[in-house]
Amino acid sequence: MSGATRFRQCGSVLVTGASRGIGLQMVESLAGGGFSPGKIIATTRNPGGAQKLQDLALKHPNIHITTLDVLSQESIDKCAEEAFLPLLKAAASRGGAGGSGSMSIQRAAVINMSSVLGSVECNWGESANIKWFPYRTSKSALNMVSRCMAADLEPDGILCMAIHPGWVRTDMGGSQAPLSPEESTSSMLSVIGGLSEEHHGSFLSFTGEVLPW
Repeated sequence: MSGATRFRQCGSVLVTGASRGIGLQMVESLAGGGFSPGKIIATTRNPGGAQKLQDLALKHPNIHITTLDVLSQESIDKCAEEAFLPLLKAAASRGGAGGSGSMSIQRAAVINMSSVLGSVECNWGESANIKWFPYRTSKSALNMVSRCMAADLEPDGILCMAIHPGWVRTDMGGSQAPLSPEESTSSMLSVIGGLSEEHHGSFLSFTGEVLPW
């Protein structure tokens, strides 16, 4: 068993920003792809306004929607009480649903959605023509957070890495992007499903290519 099908061995998967774009597609692909985990926890700032996500939850009873607004510390604290680090540690300590003692998504993992635009090394030449300073800076910061988290979570056996989804046709990516949300998500799920301890602390593309920090 390899790639995305390994999600079937996961007890639960949490997807943030699940009301639209890649987050919504991730939930839909996990729920309906024939390899659904036991539980899909989908977070959104406004569950009442996330109609497409609500429709998915009605169709797939293993989807659980919870409120998370990253601009609200109260919302973050409340959501953290329902899941996050204690549950990850508990899953890692018992080897996860797959029963493996090595790092994997079946045991416990944190996957951060980054972007190649956050790569300092790649921001040169033609790539430097994309002047999205705030966006690029935020993704560079996320990359550092990913490496810091990887170092902190390693003793607990929790895999942590960052992945670049490609240029995707979402509200942010625009209509000229070469990848559909379905194509990007399918590739990412395959890569994420195949992660092991050798990928801990890594920065990968949706194709599985190693990206420079």
